[in-house]
Amino acid sequence: MRTPSSHRLRDLALLFACALPGAARSASVTLDFEDLAVGASVTDQYLDRGVRFEGGGSAPRIVQAPQNETQAKAHALEAQGPSPGVHEGPLQLHFTNNVRSVRMFCGYRFSYVEDLDLVAILTAYDAAGESLGYQLVELASKPVSQVPMGPMITFDAGSYVIRRVEVLWAMRDCFGGTFPLPRVCFPPVDAELSEVIGLVSFQDDSVPGQFIRGDADGSGELTIVDPIRTLSYLFLGADVPCLDAADANDSGELDLSDATYTLGFLFLGGRSPPSPFPGKGSDPTSDGLGCSSGV
Repeated sequence: MRTPSSHRLRDLALLFACALPGAARSASVTLDFEDLAVGASVTDQYLDRGVRFEGGGSAPRIVQAPQNETQAKAHALEAQGPSPGVHEGPLQLHFTNNVRSVRMFCGYRFSYVEDLDLVAILTAYDAAGESLGYQLVELASKPVSQVPMGPMITFDAGSYVIRRVEVLWAMRDCFGGTFPLPRVCFPPVDAELSEVIGLVSFQDDSVPGQFIRGDADGSGELTIVDPIRTLSYLFLGADVPCLDAADANDSGELDLSDATYTLGFLFLGGRSPPSPFPGKGSDPTSDGLGCSSGV
């Protein structure tokens, strides 16, 4: 098992330790998954901590993984799919707030008739879905029934904001650093392969009470997704990271008029949202909504 030679994002020279003065307060969040039972599915259970998980064909599940080639085991998160280890997409971490640094263990499980030359690709994305860079993780290539965990991987994004991290196994020979990967890069469908992560920690740099007016989904910009998110909150019980941000017309109430206000601004040349907009800031008016999480 080899440790990756680079622990930084490709093409990013700024490290977290060199963040500009006056940056937002940060808080360290650590998830060890020990509060959930083995076999439990995981999606929104840690949404109050600022992260949501997805894993291919179905929700990731809690497994026990050996630590550091010892007999000691700890809880970890494994992507699942239509059959054991086979899934339709990567294991994903979606952050609801501004994250600058992410650390995690990476592991795998696969069963196949022969060894596979595999590499785990950990890719970080910003709020717009643009790749910030990736790291490659090499582990043993022999089939295993348990889940050996690899080295601790660190993403330091500096002045950039990480909103999603994906973990995906691929065939080493065909990976050239471009996305999306061609289908030939993926292991055989009968290889029963799955991605595993453990002991996730990240640096949440959100400032409670600061937001962009109308930015209901907390992406950092106003798009069609924001009024849809507000409507989903009003009628489907969806989550809104910051109620004050979703109050697009600053009426002090969250209702249908907020969605129509944002739609008018985006598509009909309507008035721009009241302050704070277009930059992030605090609510200049007093109401009962609040924004305890920050965005």
